[in-house]
Amino acid sequence: MGGKIAVIIMLIITVVLLVYLLILALTGGKKEKLNFKRRYHEKKQKEVERGIMSREDRKREKEELKKALKEKKLEQKKIDAEYDAQVKENIKIYKEELLKSKEKLVQVKQEYLEAKAKFDAWAKENPDLVVANEEIVQGQIMED
Repeated sequence: MGGKIAVIIMLIITVVLLVYLLILALTGGKKEKLNFKRRYHEKKQKEVERGIMSREDRKREKEELKKALKEKKLEQKKIDAEYDAQVKENIKIYKEELLKSKEKLVQVKQEYLEAKAKFDAWAKENPDLVVANEEIVQGQIMED
């Protein structure tokens, strides 16, 4: 009879130790995870916080967010349109400036050709006054 009681006590101790080891394995050895009372209250708190907003409130909030998003998109489209208009205006200005500069280039080329034609005509009339570049270079070398 005394042996049976000892075996029962040893079995109880073994079961308690196995349960303890199982709990340690499940929680990773952290005692905070075993605080069931606190976790229960935290869970209740979350449920209460979630339950504060009714479906209608959530729906209304969702609609407000959608409206705000639409307004933001419209505002962004307006900004983009203004930017595009400004870019088009700048392109137009640059094209005008380019045309003006091309016209000026044509005018300068024409003036150059006229001046060159006048010089060539003068050079034909007065060949003795025309000095070639080679003669100028040779003259400078001789002077040095």
